[in-house]
Amino acid sequence: MNALCGSLRETHVLVIDDEPLVLASLRRLLSSVVDRVTLASDAADAWRYGPASRIDLILLDVHLEGQSAAECLLGLRKRDVMAPAIVMSGLPPLRQDWVELPDAMRPVGFLQKPIARHELVQALHRAAELNGPRALAEVASAQ
Repeated sequence: MNALCGSLRETHVLVIDDEPLVLASLRRLLSSVVDRVTLASDAADAWRYGPASRIDLILLDVHLEGQSAAECLLGLRKRDVMAPAIVMSGLPPLRQDWVELPDAMRPVGFLQKPIARHELVQALHRAAELNGPRALAEVASAQ
C-alpha cells in the first residue's frame, strides 16, 4: 500500500530542484517527518528513479534549468512513477504548463518558497487525503 495512505513517517519523497540550498533545506525539513528523502537536481537526475524506487510523493520546482517542470513530471509518468506531485516556486503559480497534462497527472498542490515546516506538513497530509489507492490507480490508468 502507498505510504501516503498510512503514516507520513513511512513516506518516500522525491525532491526535484536545481538550487542546492533549496534541496538541502527541504531534506532537513522532510527528514523530521518522513523516513526517506531522495534529491534530484534536474529532470535527468529525477528520471533515474522508476517504480522500483517506490516514491510516494514528488516535490517539484516549477522552474528547472533546461527543462520545464511539466516535462519533468511527464517524463516521470512515462517511467511509471505515478506518485502525486506538489509543485513549488518562489514566484506565483502559473497553470499554463499543466494544461496539456491529463487531469489525473497534474500536480495536487502548490507550495510558495520559502516553505515553512508547517506548510510542508499540511501539503503532505493534503496529498495523502487526495491520493488514496483509488486515486493512484486512476493516475496509472490514464497512461
